[in-house]
Amino acid sequence: MSRPLILGPDGREVRSALVGELLQFRMMEAERGQATVYGTAAVEAALGLWSRALSAGRHPRLSSSMLGTVGRHLIGRGESVWLVVDGEPMPAADWSLQSPSVRPSEWRYQVTLGGPSGSLTREVRAEAVLHFRVNVDQRQPWRGRSPWDLSPVTSRLMAAIESALADEEQHAALGQVLPVPDLDAARPVIDALPTLRGRTTGGETMAAGWESGAGRSPSGREWQPARLGPSPPESQRNLRDDVEASIWSAAGIPPSVLRPVSSADARESWRQFVFGAVLPVGRVVGEEAARVFGGDGGIDFSALAASDLQARSRAYKQLLEAGMDAAEARRICGFDDA
Repeated sequence: MSRPLILGPDGREVRSALVGELLQFRMMEAERGQATVYGTAAVEAALGLWSRALSAGRHPRLSSSMLGTVGRHLIGRGESVWLVVDGEPMPAADWSLQSPSVRPSEWRYQVTLGGPSGSLTREVRAEAVLHFRVNVDQRQPWRGRSPWDLSPVTSRLMAAIESALADEEQHAALGQVLPVPDLDAARPVIDALPTLRGRTTGGETMAAGWESGAGRSPSGREWQPARLGPSPPESQRNLRDDVEASIWSAAGIPPSVLRPVSSADARESWRQFVFGAVLPVGRVVGEEAARVFGGDGGIDFSALAASDLQARSRAYKQLLEAGMDAAEARRICGFDDA
């Protein structure tokens, strides 16, 4: 029996020597389900990119909206189930499988469809269900797995870092401190501060304080406030960037796709994402669609591959000049896939 994967950590205890006590505490919170990687912008950026990428595909029976949802589901939870009703795929709110057979064609599904005022549950055979799944464990071929559920330590660390930064932003002292050499002498100015916006007031010079003590203030700084606010250490920000990149890489996204880089690096990263991630997953989706609807199941992703067309055209020309068969050259350059 299988149900949609719960979006969260797997509950195993993990201790890290790479972070301070606060991050360790946040990781413990994440293990208890109080903070998960699915609540971070890093994950949403990856899910949004996958959703938009798959929605750019064209298939006669799968709408762009459906493909986008499938892309989000496959990366977020590893699988996506749709019940075909009168030829139209409808997303399952919940599902389970039960069958004594090991043959997928003989599995039986209990699928629940959600509506604004209720739900409908049906028990159907496999030919009436589109069950897209990735990262399948052959010991449980009826389940797909999210890349972040396959990397729980990194996922919990991402949640811990984001939670720690959010807490610092929310609870850190926020305001301004006005250093003065003599609090009593400065009292009239301090009392006037709340109503001073747009007004003028007089105050004693602070020059007397510039020359006192080892840490003398530079001459000429009259009534300069010091701001108090969140100030996370640079090491924590760097760790966040590194873990964020790992989260994207686990989902098949080169980090430079989602970060500012040079034009050449951006094109190469996009090419790697399209040909190394989107097209293979698109084939998985197309094969499942062909199982239910028939046909070859091919999904046209030429719109995504267009940005790499110039470089592939040059490679195609060079292969032809080297004497390669045209059909083989097209296959190698990805023209048939795109």
